[in-house]
Amino acid sequence: MPKTLTNDIAPVLPSSIDGPFQVVDPSDSSSWIKVDPANAQIASAGGARAIRSLTMGYVRVYLNTGIAVRGKGLTARTINAGLDGGVYTAATRIPNIMDLSAPARVIITIAPFADALMNGQTVRLRLGWTRVTPAGVETEGELDNDWNLPNDWKKTEPKHITYDNGSGDTFAGGSFTAGDVVGFRFSRVGAAVEDTFIQPLTLFEHLTLEYTARLF
Repeated sequence: MPKTLTNDIAPVLPSSIDGPFQVVDPSDSSSWIKVDPANAQIASAGGARAIRSLTMGYVRVYLNTGIAVRGKGLTARTINAGLDGGVYTAATRIPNIMDLSAPARVIITIAPFADALMNGQTVRLRLGWTRVTPAGVETEGELDNDWNLPNDWKKTEPKHITYDNGSGDTFAGGSFTAGDVVGFRFSRVGAAVEDTFIQPLTLFEHLTLEYTARLF
């Protein structure tokens, strides 16, 4: 087989390239990664943007909860049937690398405290949040999801649940601004008629904010 060198195809790249240096997806000119030494950043757009996640632990319980531990290292809270309860997370600042024009998702992990005794049940999950902008403007919101339990759900089968605003995401693009601080509360609304799960639910004591990054 003949030996092929890179300079047989195109000139060899120099050892140093003046920036910014941009690499474009040949099949999609709107997707690119740009190395910009002058601004100390690597930026991206389109399909070249990475998905990042930020996980927040709990700082305080909300209403009716019991202490639980799953396995050897995951702390959790239990909420009995017919009761409301959950946890508050530590507040966090919206990451500087977040693409604020893209949607974002909030994900929690849940499991039954014991193997489910019957099928066809639903649990109501509620997400509340408070947001403070750099200008000191405070807003808040709330989102309910009625989640259908899988058949024969076992306590050893935790599920990662995305709070869905109807689009598959939790927040639409433009929901946050640079420098926002946000805190979350997630809970089971067992007192709601929509919650038909007759057993305790386990909420793991963490929440994940998944977002699209514009910078690496």
